[in-house]
Amino acid sequence: MSHLPYCSDEAMLEDTIKQFTKTRAYPKLVELNGLVVVTTIFAGILVAVGAYRPRYRHHALVRLLFYGATTLSLPIVSYVVSRSWTGSYPRKSPVMFYYGKHRLHSALQLVWICLVQIVQVVGINNGATVAADEREEGRGTGVPMVLFLEAIWVSYLVYSSKSSHYRLAVFYIVVVGAFAVIFARLMFKCYAFKKAQPSYALRRNPRLIVGYMKQLQDGQGEAGTIPPLIVMGEETQQVEKRPDGYYFKRMSNHDTMNCNRLVTIDTVWKWQLEDQLKDLCLSFALHKILRCRFADYTATDTGCVRAHDFLWELLLNSDDHERLLGIILNELSCLHDYYYSSLPISYSNRCLPLLNIVISFFTISYCLLAGLLVICYLRVMMKKRRSGGWGQIYFHVYCVDGANSNYYYEAHTDRVGNLFYDIVPIFLLLTLVVLAEARDIASYICSIWTKVTLLCHSLNNDTTWQRYHRLINAVSRYQCKAVNPLDDKMRQLSILELNFRPRNTITGCLLRLLHPLGMNKNVNVPTAVKAGIINALRSLRCNNEQLSNGVGFLQRRQNQQEDHGSHNNDDDDDFLWACTDANGTTDVILTWHIATSILEMKLQDQQNASSDNQIAATHLSRYCAYLVAYWPELLPDDDKWSKSLYDDVSKDSMRVLAMVVSQGGGGGGRYEEEMKLLTEKSEHDVVKNGVRLGRQLMELEDKEEAWRLLAGVWSEMVLYVAPSENLHAHSDAIARGGELITVVWALLMHLGIYTRPPSGASPANSVRV
Repeated sequence: MSHLPYCSDEAMLEDTIKQFTKTRAYPKLVELNGLVVVTTIFAGILVAVGAYRPRYRHHALVRLLFYGATTLSLPIVSYVVSRSWTGSYPRKSPVMFYYGKHRLHSALQLVWICLVQIVQVVGINNGATVAADEREEGRGTGVPMVLFLEAIWVSYLVYSSKSSHYRLAVFYIVVVGAFAVIFARLMFKCYAFKKAQPSYALRRNPRLIVGYMKQLQDGQGEAGTIPPLIVMGEETQQVEKRPDGYYFKRMSNHDTMNCNRLVTIDTVWKWQLEDQLKDLCLSFALHKILRCRFADYTATDTGCVRAHDFLWELLLNSDDHERLLGIILNELSCLHDYYYSSLPISYSNRCLPLLNIVISFFTISYCLLAGLLVICYLRVMMKKRRSGGWGQIYFHVYCVDGANSNYYYEAHTDRVGNLFYDIVPIFLLLTLVVLAEARDIASYICSIWTKVTLLCHSLNNDTTWQRYHRLINAVSRYQCKAVNPLDDKMRQLSILELNFRPRNTITGCLLRLLHPLGMNKNVNVPTAVKAGIINALRSLRCNNEQLSNGVGFLQRRQNQQEDHGSHNNDDDDDFLWACTDANGTTDVILTWHIATSILEMKLQDQQNASSDNQIAATHLSRYCAYLVAYWPELLPDDDKWSKSLYDDVSKDSMRVLAMVVSQGGGGGGRYEEEMKLLTEKSEHDVVKNGVRLGRQLMELEDKEEAWRLLAGVWSEMVLYVAPSENLHAHSDAIARGGELITVVWALLMHLGIYTRPPSGASPANSVRV
């Protein structure tokens, strides 16, 4: 018979099955394993980018990776299931056929599919589900219903993959547990979002706060008293609708409102609490007012003289320069959580935050149990395998027994693939889910929302406060940088970078692609910078002046010199021209930046420790240059014009500095040659003015006086450029981790400073700020 040579010749059988696996089985398995690896990488992108997507959403590459991962994962999973292995294959001859055993491989593949869907839910769960008011256009985002459809589709795929491994109790537990996790997470978010919709503390809060602020303005509160700004509990009050918003019915009886679990700032200040707890409550109350601005209410709608006076008093009487700026930073963190996370909607019901943590712990427990079960099952299966090894699929050749045509015997076996490609992706996905849920738990514990909720609940219950005040104090002090939405940092950029390196290389292009802000330093905001800003504000208040781009400080300096008889009428001591002889604010910023850089270049070889004035001046100078280069929309001038001006100034200065480097310059000893080239070779007026101002600063005998002058000018400059009506730009700044100028902008708004004076106005004799 023709089949006998195949079944009797061992070498021919081995060659036959290897030819089959090489031409049919191996290419298919490589394709499926590759797709599994790619989808696992997509899962990692979902978890990583999902957690920090608001911060990097301006980055085109990050957006591409995230949307690519969310879009392609389900089609790939569906394709992998459709290409799953079948048991038998076409016969080689009437009495010989192949059979592939892949029970373990198929079971692990189903576990992988379930885990991919869990990662989809967990990864997108890290995104924002926001219960926003209709006035907050474009900020409200509900639960993505596509996740429900995807979960149902994946359930169908798993159910339809009928194989013998369904009889395995281990994988039955793993698969059922996976879908329990998926639907529990989705149902929780839907319920929380639905509860947040009618809440006066969440979705309807801007309309209520605006009405409440009008009631405060119309009230009979005494000047200088602590304003009763709402912290929490507004959903417990009786509210009535009016044409201009929501109003409390019992506003006249403040004691009755507090008895109804409404917590206000004046109530918090009466308690013997640590300043840190008071500041957290104040941050939370202020974020509600700031949210009204993003809901398109005007400064008049949200302003309150008593609130402005209270913050001014806090600023003037506090010895801590960082306290008020820290309050505003926490305020922006609360706002970031509301607009760019799903955390706030959990507070629509008192039990939901705890339930969310329970679900996270359940998910982590499931992952640990699933990993343990997979390991135990693998050990059992490895012992049972007769041929041993870690192959994904074992192909067997069966031939007809020559003596009995109804009997087939196993003539040869070969294995294809490696279970490594099934096991490693599963444990990577399990790790990703555990890390994502652990971060979610940490974000709840460290969130200001949780701390303020716990504190307000305790203040409404004396017994709870007496029992748990130490725990509350400990929780309020605990912070985790990994889940902190905002950074207390400032980027640094210098136009006059002497170590000039061309970036038109492959490495430079790659760095710019991966990091659109370049390799600029991102440093913690120094205490000296905060002190300079706060002192400038105090000076404005005490001297009853307007904001200025440094003119106010320079005029006060001249007045002080005249009072002491030390003023020099020479032009060398007149710096006002650098603030007034310019077309716009960007010109002034770049002129003073170049001058500050020149002074820093001259003194860079000195080993003396940097003074506070030098630290403040250099950091603010580089930060303002960074704003001009990357975020000009946060500045007063037209952003396109500012960007164009920066490009021209930067190109001109880089061209001159390239000459310095080509001639062997760049060191401190070549300072005069560098200055000479900058003076003679520069073509742009801003560069020339910056060099002129730099020489003028160098001529001051006391270099510390020069740094004090620069620190004063830059501190006033930051205050001057901060007021803005470009809410979209500041919203983007909050989303990407915050900007110092946004912190200053919010601070000025709460102090009652909404605009800067018109160009050319004198800083003296201004209206009240």
